[in-house]
Amino acid sequence: MEGKLMIMPREKKILQLLYNANSNFTSKDLANLLGISSRTIKADIKCLRDELKNSGCSIETKTGKGIWLEYDEEGEKYLKHLLFEDEAASASALDSRKYYIGMQLIDADDYISMESIADSMFISKGTVVNDINLLEPFFSEGNLKIDRKVKYGIKIIGNEKDIRLAKVNIIHKIVAYQGINITNKLQPFFEDVNLKILDNILQTTEEKYEFILSDTSYMDLLVHMSVIIKRIQKGKRVSSTNLDLLEFSGKEEWKIAKFLASMIHEHHKIALGNGDIAYLALNLIGARLQQIDRILDFTDINSLRENAPQTLNAWERIIFKVDDMYGEHLSNDITFKNGLFIHLNAMFNRLRNRIHLDNPLKETIKKDLGYEFEVATYMAGLFYAMNNIEFGEDEICDIALYIGASLEREKAKRKIINPKIIVVCGTGMGTSQFVEAKLELMFPEIKIEKILPVSRVKNYLETNTVDYIISTVPLTLETESVINVSPLLNESDIRHIEKLLSPTNSLNTYTDSAKYNSLFDLINQEIVILKANCASREEAVIMLGEKLQSKGYVDSDFIESVFNREEFAPTSIGNLFAIPHCFAGHVLKQGIALMTLSRPIQWGNEKVQIILMLAVDVKSKDSFKEIFTELSNITKDSDMINTILNADSYLDIINSL
Repeated sequence: MEGKLMIMPREKKILQLLYNANSNFTSKDLANLLGISSRTIKADIKCLRDELKNSGCSIETKTGKGIWLEYDEEGEKYLKHLLFEDEAASASALDSRKYYIGMQLIDADDYISMESIADSMFISKGTVVNDINLLEPFFSEGNLKIDRKVKYGIKIIGNEKDIRLAKVNIIHKIVAYQGINITNKLQPFFEDVNLKILDNILQTTEEKYEFILSDTSYMDLLVHMSVIIKRIQKGKRVSSTNLDLLEFSGKEEWKIAKFLASMIHEHHKIALGNGDIAYLALNLIGARLQQIDRILDFTDINSLRENAPQTLNAWERIIFKVDDMYGEHLSNDITFKNGLFIHLNAMFNRLRNRIHLDNPLKETIKKDLGYEFEVATYMAGLFYAMNNIEFGEDEICDIALYIGASLEREKAKRKIINPKIIVVCGTGMGTSQFVEAKLELMFPEIKIEKILPVSRVKNYLETNTVDYIISTVPLTLETESVINVSPLLNESDIRHIEKLLSPTNSLNTYTDSAKYNSLFDLINQEIVILKANCASREEAVIMLGEKLQSKGYVDSDFIESVFNREEFAPTSIGNLFAIPHCFAGHVLKQGIALMTLSRPIQWGNEKVQIILMLAVDVKSKDSFKEIFTELSNITKDSDMINTILNADSYLDIINSL
C-alpha cells in the first residue's frame, strides 16, 4: 500500500468496533455507541473508505444489511498491525488526540468536564488531563487561556478572532490539505455546513476577481469560511472597531470578502457583520497566490512602492547584503524581487496576525535546496533585525524557493519554444516559480502554457490542448501525458522528463563519479569523532566546536556564533544528518568536523546521529555551493550513511569512497 494510513481516534474506534463485531452494525448503532450523529458516522465511513484503498480491506454498506468489514489475508494482517501494533500510527494518533480535545474545548458553549471529554474520546480522565497540559502552550501562543473551575470543568477564554484562528490551526494539524478529495476529510468537522457549496462559492469568486489561490490557501480559506458559519450559528461574532474598518475597507480584499459574505448569506442564510467581513479580508491578505500575473491590486509592486517606499527600500538593501555575503546577483533579478516583495507583504500580514501556513515541502527543501535554505535563513535574520518579526522554518523555506528560482533563471538565458506544457503546483507561487525556472533551464525547447493548482486543471483542459502535464502533486487523468514529479525536480524526475521529450538524447547533467570530493577533501582525521556519547544538541556542538578550535580551524567565538545560527532554524536536514555552522566569519582555515553518535539525539524536529560541523568560508562561492549539493546527495545515499554510522575509524569511511 502506498503511503501511511492516517486515522483519527474516532475513526480508529469505528474500525475496532467493525473488526470485533459478531454481526453487522447500522449507522444508527455506531452513532449511539459513539455518542455522535448518524450523519457524522456516514462522513467518517466515507473518509475511512478513501484511506483503506489498496490495503486489502474495505468497509462495505448495504441498505437493510448494515455496515461491515471485508478483508483478505493481507488485509487482516494490515488491520491488526494498524489497530494493535503500529507505533508510528499510534504516535500520530496520540498527537492528533490532543487536538481533538482542543476542538472540543473550542466548540463547548460553556465549561466542560474532564469526564465528558474522556467518555467521548474513549480514554481515561488522567489521559485527558495530560493532553490538556500539552495543549497549554498551543493556546497561550494564540493569546488564549485554559480556565479551570472546580466542579465545573474547563473552558477556553479569549477573543473571538483568536478562537477562530485556533480552531483553523487545530484542523490544519489534524487534516493535511492535500489531495483532490480533501473536502470529504473536512466535512465531519462541519456537520451543518455544505462544503461543496462553499467550494463553488470560492471558485466563482476566483473567476469574478481574476485571481488564483494556491491549493493550501484555497483550503485554508474554505476552512475559515466554515468556521465563521459555525461560530455565527453559535452566536459568536468578531467585534468590529473603527480601526478594523479603516485598515480593510479601502482594499481589494474587503470587496472580495463582502462578495463572499453575500454568497454565504445567499446559500447558508448566515449574515456576516463588518467584524466577520474584516476577519475574512485579513485571511485573504495573508493568502498565498498562485501566479504573479494575477496578484490583487493592493499587492501590486507599484502599489507597494507608492504606499510603503521606506519598507521596500529596506528590503532592497537586505537583498544587496545577501548578494555581498554569498556572491550572488539576486538584486538584478526583477522577477525575484517583485515576487519576493509581494510574498513578504502577505507573509508579514499573516505573521502579525498569527496566521500560520505550513509549507508541505519543508523537509524536502531543507534536504534538496540546502544552499538556498542557508541563504534564506541569513535573509530571515536580516528581516528579523529590521521588523522584529521572527520567521519559522516554513517561512524560510518559502523564501528559499524564490532564491532557488532566481538561481535557476540565472543559468537559463536562451529558450527555444516547442512542446506545449502545463505545470500543476499545489503549494504556491514560490514553488511555481522554482519549477518553471528549472524546467526552462533543463528543457529550453518546451513552452509552459500555464501553471495551475489541482482544482483548476480539469476546467482548463476542457477548452485547451497540451502535449504534457507535469504535476508536483499526485494527479491521475484519463490521459497518458501526465508526468508526476517531486516538487523540487530531482535527478530521477529530470531523467524521466528527458526520456519522454528527447528519448535519443542525454543531458548528462548528473554524474556519480567523485560525488563527495568537496565534502571529504575538507574532512581531516584530526577533526573526526566517531560513536560519541552526547545527550543533546548543545553537548554535540560544544564538543565539535572545541575540537575545531583546538586544531586551529576556528576562533573562540565560533561556538557562540553556531548557536546563534541555530536560533533562526535548526540545521538538521533529515536522514539523521545535521550541519551546524555559523553565517560568516570566525573561520581561520577551512575544514569540516565529523561526528557520529552511538545513539540519535533530538535536533529541532529531527533525530540526528551524523553531524558535520562546517568551518567553511561562504565567500568561496563555488565550493560553498558544491558542499551543500554533496550534503544533499549524501543524505539520500543509504549505503554511505550505513558506512559512516558503522565506521570504527575515518579510514573505514575513506576506503569506501
